[in-house]
Amino acid sequence: MFKVKEANIGSRGLFIILSILLLTKLFLGTPRAMAMEGNSAACLLILAATFVAAPGVFVLVKLLKRFPGQNLVQIAEIVWGRAGAIAVSLLVSTFFLLLAILIVREFAETVLTTVLPRTPISVIAFLYIVAMLVGAYNGLEVITRTSTLLFPFILAGIFSILLLTVNFLDLNSLFPILGSGPKTIALHSLGRSSLYMELLFAGLIASNLDDPGKLPSTVWKAFFVSLIIFLVVELFYIAVLRIGAAQRLYIPLFQLARLIYLGRFVQRIESIYIFIWFFIGGLKLTLALYGAAISLSWGFKIPIFQPLLFPLSMLIFALSFIPPSMAVAINLDSAILRNYGAIVSWGLPFVLLSTALIRKKGGGRTEKQKAG
Repeated sequence: MFKVKEANIGSRGLFIILSILLLTKLFLGTPRAMAMEGNSAACLLILAATFVAAPGVFVLVKLLKRFPGQNLVQIAEIVWGRAGAIAVSLLVSTFFLLLAILIVREFAETVLTTVLPRTPISVIAFLYIVAMLVGAYNGLEVITRTSTLLFPFILAGIFSILLLTVNFLDLNSLFPILGSGPKTIALHSLGRSSLYMELLFAGLIASNLDDPGKLPSTVWKAFFVSLIIFLVVELFYIAVLRIGAAQRLYIPLFQLARLIYLGRFVQRIESIYIFIWFFIGGLKLTLALYGAAISLSWGFKIPIFQPLLFPLSMLIFALSFIPPSMAVAINLDSAILRNYGAIVSWGLPFVLLSTALIRKKGGGRTEKQKAG
């Protein structure tokens, strides 16, 4: 039986990498996009998007429970044969490539506009490419250990920004409660269910878990923990900056950090938070590159995924410069990936599960069917 040579990780490691994949968007344009579409009801938009995404997460978890210890590409081969496995492999790999392309550009522009304005953007993007290439080359176990080490600092960075700007809170900015209106919120919640689209990564590494039985509870845990953090950050973002500024600013948490004032001799400490930006951006890029490579490895039965990393990295580096500016990159991310990413994240598991139920595949009978 074919298997890509990779180490296994535990449920705690899976929770951390899923959380990092989800929470990274707080450092980019997602809070602004929520404020643009929901107005003062951006938090309600997040809740509505969560409500829409929950059935998709349920289907993903149900699929992985039906095929314990199997990832999405393996499940596609069981259900649809080799052609189906290759198609799913290419689809998932493209999904993570697009994610990496836009994130490289957005994070590189963030560093450029905040701390290194005279540095060529190609140099900053190249540093991110090197970081993600080295990280992905070392494999899932090293990525997980690094994420586990840095995760407390990332959380501390997020919540310290909120704590140190609490004196700027103006809860009047959260009114009117319904913001842009129930109809608008309901309409945008469909596309914004992609807020949790990175949970698809759990399906990609389902075959590399020490305890696959804990996968469902781990996915749901990452889902709800991220929801709470999304809500808290969005509330502070709007209540501190006010809705007008919240709809214009592209780097949400950095703008909050710039407000921190600890006295005459302790100012401009937002520069400290740039390290958190770099680390969380590098980790998400590493996971995106790894996801793209490992998907192709399973689909085309390549036992070692590392040879795929360099060409994929160069492709990401080249394509990341297609958007002419940060605004265009963020708008592309928001308009395309964040609106239609849910089709891949929730649609693929739904179609796989539906086909498996119709054809009576899985459910503990996979090995027996293969032997037959």
